[in-house]
Amino acid sequence: TLLQLTALAQQGTGVRGRVTDEGGAPVPYANVAVLALPDSGLVTGGITNEEGRFRVPVDPGSYAV
Repeated sequence: TLLQLTALAQQGTGVRGRVTDEGGAPVPYANVAVLALPDSGLVTGGITNEEGRFRVPVDPGSYAV
């Protein structure tokens, strides 16, 4: 399952979230890509933890995850 999320990063917060499957179970060790909007250029990325949670530090702005 592919999930696209639009996020706004505020100063000092970064982008964080949780990846789940269709049944709501966490997806551990999933790749997370953070893309700048509106051009969708790759900014950075990360990997979810055992609980499917991630946090990626980014500068303030608008992003797709």
